[in-house]
Amino acid sequence: RQRGGLPPGSLPGRVRYVRTDPPWVQSPLVSYGWRRQDGVMTEICDECGFDSRRVVDVVAGLRAVLTAMHCLLTDPDVDQRPAPETWSATEYVEHSLFVVRETAEEVAVAAGQAVATPPTDCMGALAIVDALVAGPAGRRLDELMLDTPFATISARDNLPHALHDLEHHLLDIRRGYSRIALTRGDDLHTTAR
Repeated sequence: RQRGGLPPGSLPGRVRYVRTDPPWVQSPLVSYGWRRQDGVMTEICDECGFDSRRVVDVVAGLRAVLTAMHCLLTDPDVDQRPAPETWSATEYVEHSLFVVRETAEEVAVAAGQAVATPPTDCMGALAIVDALVAGPAGRRLDELMLDTPFATISARDNLPHALHDLEHHLLDIRRGYSRIALTRGDDLHTTAR
């Protein structure tokens, strides 16, 4: 990146959208899509049921999901993978912290501001979300533009994507814990779907 945190070729108030996962992340295939309907960006996922048209307060949603993830990290199976190809709760949370960091960086870079220190836990990510919307860039979310591979969107339009990612992974964590729990104890009755 160039001086001031802007990637080469970017203008203040506009950033090229480049998501790069940490080396250990292998993105699972997810069935979801972004749509622009009546001038409004939407994101819909038929796997977890996320529909950004039904999100009343994206910041409250991010706060709720980060708090729920924080609570789920106390489970004794936090580091256990439910299957070799499925992440553990710890891995899902690490990825979710990366998503929060990256979302905040995209907004900061578009606003020409300093990038926040990466979160190390769910409460740190919560503080980043709160600082993002309370700070100067938070008042400009509609005018700060991000160029994605498929469309130019506002920073505000990008927040539901972060919420979807985190809500989806919260469901993944709960499913993983359930899969692990189903392997224990005497099987009285199990229904496979």
